[in-house]
Amino acid sequence: MVKILRSLILCLLLCAFAFSTYAETGTATTDLMDEDLNLDELFEEDSEVQDLEGDEQAEKPEEPQKETVPPKDKVDLLEDVVGKSEFVFGGNFRFATGYSSGWTYMPWNPAVGEDTEMDDMVMMDMSSTLTLDFKLGPEFRVLQKYSLSFPKFETQVTEFFGDYSIRDQIFFRIGRQNLTWGTSRFYPFANLTARIPEDFGAIGYNDAINDADSYALKLDIPVAMGGIQGLIFTRNGFFEDPNAPSSEEIGYGGNFNLAQTWGDFTVGTFYHKAMNWRSFYSFSATVFDNIEIYQEGVVSYDIQNDDLQPLYDKSFVEIDQSYQYPVSLEDYSCNPILSDRMDFDLNFGGFVELFDKKLKLSAEYFYCGEETELDLKNSSYPLLWGHNLAGGFSCQVFRDKLKVYSQVKYNTNEKSGLILSGMTFDTAEYFTLNLAVPVIFGETSGGYYTDNTDRLDRPVSFILYGVISGKM
Repeated sequence: MVKILRSLILCLLLCAFAFSTYAETGTATTDLMDEDLNLDELFEEDSEVQDLEGDEQAEKPEEPQKETVPPKDKVDLLEDVVGKSEFVFGGNFRFATGYSSGWTYMPWNPAVGEDTEMDDMVMMDMSSTLTLDFKLGPEFRVLQKYSLSFPKFETQVTEFFGDYSIRDQIFFRIGRQNLTWGTSRFYPFANLTARIPEDFGAIGYNDAINDADSYALKLDIPVAMGGIQGLIFTRNGFFEDPNAPSSEEIGYGGNFNLAQTWGDFTVGTFYHKAMNWRSFYSFSATVFDNIEIYQEGVVSYDIQNDDLQPLYDKSFVEIDQSYQYPVSLEDYSCNPILSDRMDFDLNFGGFVELFDKKLKLSAEYFYCGEETELDLKNSSYPLLWGHNLAGGFSCQVFRDKLKVYSQVKYNTNEKSGLILSGMTFDTAEYFTLNLAVPVIFGETSGGYYTDNTDRLDRPVSFILYGVISGKM
């Protein structure tokens, strides 16, 4: 009872502060939630600086005037580079704190446990991202992005790549970069380079599954209203020695895109020896001016093994944290699982914006026919085998200062699902009040229960937190 009263008092205090600051300023900030809601992103940094694809997207500062410097004085290296090239410096800063309470089980699932007490916790998050964007010339550009977050306060290089063009006809990008294939708003199964091998987590990489660790060489050649893309790709965990990876530890792929007035069509493929060979297609089109429809498909083929592939249950693997590279699972005592050699996935979805984009509705059906390699980088939940349904809506009112949203996902085979509802309220400049209510329902043996992302493993929780954020 004391915890419930404490929760109510904290909620009232935060709401009172939010409404008082709103009454004083009435200033709105940028929306923090997107239509495709990710439970992990409720308390993480915004991703609007994910990838600066072109220098024309950022306003360039004026060329600094050069001052006469005595020959004996040392010239700062950064100032020297800035004086000779176009340079953009950007920063993202976020400070968040809040309170979360919830139940370890719900009345419709009494078999989970007999403890009826509520579990609660205080939530805190601090993060910053610094971006350095150099344009050394018309043909050469370099971008570096560094992230720092609580509680580790370890600097991470989330992006570091160089762009090089030849006669504005052939474009290269080499280094750590974000790659996204596919158009699904709920199930990114067509993003082939985000797939994780089965033994990736068995050797101690689960804690870093969302860390930036990719390396790629990407080649783009524009063709008519589309283009051809070639890709050489790998990531940490794919190779034993990062200083000298072998050709077998690197993945290869590419895609072809055709954009016309009737729609956008892409077909591509990717293969890495540690995973199945996958190919995909993706189609999207806009109808009635405000309705977007899309349909995708993936074919997965185990090119190395027989029709019945022996897999291993990771739960029986002894994890040795001293390993820094993949080891053969034959060294462990694991339970074999059988999988088909060829599988396929497909989806169909739609998205509509109404009332000058104030109301957004989306829905998707996804069939997952794959039994293996269902984990994806930067995704709250793995892909679940069988039939999946998803839908969501968001509505902005009060001059776009208040946003109400909800999203539901459900797997019919495992009979489990997730409902994520909430609101964001821009109460003052740089300050946003957030409320989120994630609810996991259905069979306790289903994927949404077994892969619960809640830190206290609660199927139902209430999260109230404030965010002070800004960018430059």
